[in-house]
Amino acid sequence: MNLAQAVTTGTFPGTGAPITGTGDLPDDVYEGLWECLAGLADDIGANLPLEVPGYEALHEAAAPGTFPTTADALAFAEVLLGPLHPDPLAEAPDIRFHTVSASSTSWATRTVLPQVAPDSPKELVRAKLSGNQLNNFAAFLSARWRMSDWTWGRLDTAASLVSVVATDKRLQAAFGDVTDLTALGELIAAEMAPGPYFMDLWAQDVIATPGVERWDRVRNVLTAVRQREILDKELPFIAQLHSKGFKGGNRPPDQLPDPPPLSTPEAFEKAMKSFGEIGSEEVGQLIRARDPRRAALRTGLLAWPTLQPTGKAKAHLVQGLLGALKPLVYVPPLFGMVAPAYALGAGVLMWIGVAFSAGQWSSLPGHIPVCLYAMIALVGLVRQWIGPLWLRIPAFVLVAGPPIALWQLRGLPDPDTPILDIADRQRALIIGAAFAVAAAAMLYVGTDRWLLLPSAALIAGVLAGLVQLCRVEPGGWWAALALYAALFWVTFVLPWLYSRPRST
Repeated sequence: MNLAQAVTTGTFPGTGAPITGTGDLPDDVYEGLWECLAGLADDIGANLPLEVPGYEALHEAAAPGTFPTTADALAFAEVLLGPLHPDPLAEAPDIRFHTVSASSTSWATRTVLPQVAPDSPKELVRAKLSGNQLNNFAAFLSARWRMSDWTWGRLDTAASLVSVVATDKRLQAAFGDVTDLTALGELIAAEMAPGPYFMDLWAQDVIATPGVERWDRVRNVLTAVRQREILDKELPFIAQLHSKGFKGGNRPPDQLPDPPPLSTPEAFEKAMKSFGEIGSEEVGQLIRARDPRRAALRTGLLAWPTLQPTGKAKAHLVQGLLGALKPLVYVPPLFGMVAPAYALGAGVLMWIGVAFSAGQWSSLPGHIPVCLYAMIALVGLVRQWIGPLWLRIPAFVLVAGPPIALWQLRGLPDPDTPILDIADRQRALIIGAAFAVAAAAMLYVGTDRWLLLPSAALIAGVLAGLVQLCRVEPGGWWAALALYAALFWVTFVLPWLYSRPRST
């Protein structure tokens, strides 16, 4: 088919006649036109001589069995380059795309992460970046992680820019056929004024890698110079944030720090070590620190509304049901995964409170959710504190402890044993105290407004004690209601205990 004639006359495959008017064209018109364009590009790529510049992509796409195909390549080019056209009829501008990737290697990578194999991109990215965990959202948990990832971004960008600008052709035109490495280094230092680090890094590179091609060596050293300048600016901030290890430097400082420069080689090496340590941290280790743990808890609480449907009558009914279930089925398990030690302590206290309310150390249904909370907390504790997988597997045996206790304690105490047989007011006081301390342990994780914490926890205990005083007859359901009242208050009051935005 003559594509030019079809376009100019308005006759396309499947139409049978010229198209007139301004109405919408049928879909098969566009499909046919696209197929004709792809076929024309295939012919150009297959038959045009290889020495004609500018058509290398068509040559590659036209090869049989390759991806992308010609049609895919045209679609990609339209999506990427189409918005860059100032005029729909103008020629495509001479624009090239270059990737800045964390998987690239450079002087900074070899210096900061010598233990990572350069031919393993996945391990290289994991060792560099902390924030690529949690689907690339983990950097929101720590200012140190954001600072580290930002610095690696600058370092990798410097390496990419040097590789784009300092091509073999440009270096050959600038420095000619000088083969002596000492003379070449002095010539580059005189012509480009690349900075005070150049000759030292050039000498180190010549000694460390004697067989490297000269223009590759020039790019390596120029990259090292620019990366060293970046590290001189960023490492003092990283070293100050990391001075307390993973437990400090996670919260953005109230005032922008002004650390002194790294004036000695020892200080520079120590800061480089801190830089490498940040990249090796895992989320499980980080949330053992107070600020990231609080941020993770608040982020988890924001996830619950995303489960709720939108709409009118039926949606409101489901939203109300999920809202009522949140204190019982979502908030305590979330605490167990984010702050397992505190959640486990709260679980023990809630177990005691339910036991005094029901008059038994193991009762239904009150102790069932508490048992599940304790199991989740134990899982979180193992995941956070035990790193190797081969040690985690036997440690998970601890998870069976709460259900075993639930089974073994059934029917206790014996009716003839007066351990839990006390006056109602004393019982209510013990129950209130247990739930108040449990609430304090949970609220401690999510707040830094410490003056409000005691009164908020006390109200949780008062609610549980009032439920106990108002019960009609003893039983596990009243104990479950006391548990729900305390958890409902914790869920309700926690957002009010968030830290307020700092004034600037």
